[in-house]
Amino acid sequence: MRVAILLLLSLILGGCSLFEAEEGRVEVRPQPNALIISNETGKTIHYEIFDREILALINWAPCTGVNIPDGRVAQIRFSDVWMYEPGHDLVVYWWYRPKSGECGKEIDSIVVEM
Repeated sequence: MRVAILLLLSLILGGCSLFEAEEGRVEVRPQPNALIISNETGKTIHYEIFDREILALINWAPCTGVNIPDGRVAQIRFSDVWMYEPGHDLVVYWWYRPKSGECGKEIDSIVVEM
């Protein structure tokens, strides 16, 4: 039993550090009237932002989206987030597009508590 637990912990912890090293970092910071998204991943990312309250109502796929080149920062006004209601949490989805015209295969998300 101890061996199984140690093995599981080593896989989880090892996987997390590899994920961080491979993917880099995307940081989202709320400001009074906007979100600031920083891309430190080493690649261009694409993103979409949604009001958390409408997620169950939308049919969406990561095939479009605005991009942020590596090392850059984007500022998105809350008024530009589709159907955003002040005070609601936001979800920022971001992904890499393998090739132009293809959809992202893996999506990461960050919940921004407002």
